Order: sequence, then C-alpha cells, then structure tokens
Amino acid sequence: MSKKIKLSNALLSTILLTSVSAFAAPKIESVPGEFIVRLKKDVITTKSLRSLSETLGAKIKSTIPGQNIVVVQRPVFEIEKSAVKSLSQNELVDIVEPNYIYRMNKMSNDPMIEQLWGLKNVGQKDSGGTAGVKGLDINVEKAWDIQTGSKKTIVAVIDTGVDENHPDLKENMWTNVAELNGKAGVDDDGNGVIDDIHGFNSITGSGNALDDQGHGSHCSGTIGAKGNDGAGIVGVNWDVSIMAVKFLDANGSGTLENAIKSIDYATRMGAKVLSNS
Repeated sequence: MSKKIKLSNALLSTILLTSVSAFAAPKIESVPGEFIVRLKKDVITTKSLRSLSETLGAKIKSTIPGQNIVVVQRPVFEIEKSAVKSLSQNELVDIVEPNYIYRMNKMSNDPMIEQLWGLKNVGQKDSGGTAGVKGLDINVEKAWDIQTGSKKTIVAVIDTGVDENHPDLKENMWTNVAELNGKAGVDDDGNGVIDDIHGFNSITGSGNALDDQGHGSHCSGTIGAKGNDGAGIVGVNWDVSIMAVKFLDANGSGTLENAIKSIDYATRMGAKVLSNS
C-alpha cells in the first residue's frame, strides 16, 4: 500500500471520528452538583436530616416528604456519573437523577396564531398566506354537543404561571377557598404555602403564580378560555378550574426539583388533570 493511500485512510478515519464527535448527543442540562434522590419508604420520617445528610454524604438542600424525595448537593467539580453511582449504591436510596433543567418549546409569535384552526379548521389562511386543510381539526363542536366542561374539573397548568386577571381566564381560575376567605400572610389551610389563592409558585415557594412569560397563559387559553361569553376566544372547555402552578421562570426554564414540587402540590390540592409544559 502506498504512502499516499495510507495517508488518505488516516485522514478519512480522522474525519469520521471528528464527525461522530461533532454530532454526538448533547449533554442534558442540569443544576451543577444537585441531585434528586428518592429514598426507600419511611426513611425521611425515621431519620433526622442531619443523620440523612451524613449517611448520604451530601448536603440536603430541600425535601419533598410527600414523594419521599430529598434534593442533595455534592461538590460541583465531581463527575456527575460518579456522583449518581455513589448515591445509588447507598442502602437508603431507591432512585437518583441529576436535577435536570427543563426549557419550554419555542412558541411562534405569528400574529394569526390566535385563529385557533386546531379547534375549527375551515381552510383559513395562516400568517404566510397558505390555506389550511378544511376539517383538519379536533372536531370540537361535536364534543361540545355532549359536554362543554365543568368547574368541578381541576386542571393544573404546570408552566410559566397563569395571568389570573386575563378577561378570558379569570372566571375559570381555580380558587382555594380557605385562602381566599382567610387572612393575608397566613397559611390558612396548613398546606405549607401562604396565600395560594389560585395556585403555587415552586420557584419562590409562594402563592404568587402570575405569568411573567406568556406561555402558561397561552396554554390555559387553549385548555379553558371562558366560552359562550361573547368575547375573546374559547378554550376546549367553556368551563373548568385552572390551577396556576409556576415552575418555569421568565426565560422559560425550570428545574426537575421544582417540577416535582409542582406536581406534588397539584395532586395534593385536588388536580385530576395536569398540563406539564
């Protein structure tokens, strides 16, 4: 084999290896040094946090007792794979995951997006002038002949929050009656959150779940913008109780820790349907 052929083969191998490396799956983003640890049954109730911290070899950042979960912190310079392996081998541990960071999908800002062709497609044109396919929708009118929703159905929108004052949403917001009729600044229902009248903010741990990004309110409108009121748009449900649960910030990102806290809150407070953006 000539030197020229050998050189070509070596160059080809280098190119292939570089290509594989360049197109390898990106590392999933997570909070440096933080891990979600689900412990074996009753461990949280039978051991002190100090004892747990010493046994796990990690600082406990927070706990989610209802899910038997602790959020722990390890040195940020530690290799993630090694930390997961070390924690997994602990006799108290059931499951370990990095505290992943989630980001919402991009939402189009096309000015005609609110035409709701998904509910009723009559072939209307999109913002680019392209005609839609008539009938390519969810046949919502047939469903409305049977049922238009109920305030008894609680849907938790786990997202960027909800604009509870929006004219098409305010009548369909879930209300925590104990907090509504209680004292400001007091946890009237004893659920660990103060003044959670319309929902929960897992980022701040408060009852202020107002939307500061827009995505959660957009999703809420699809789920349950007030119907048959002669104004604005209509959601799939004319009547529903939308529980605002905020875990994504103004930039549209949130952690696994706060996602779990959000789901835990929603289920504890009676939500039967969860919209998890």
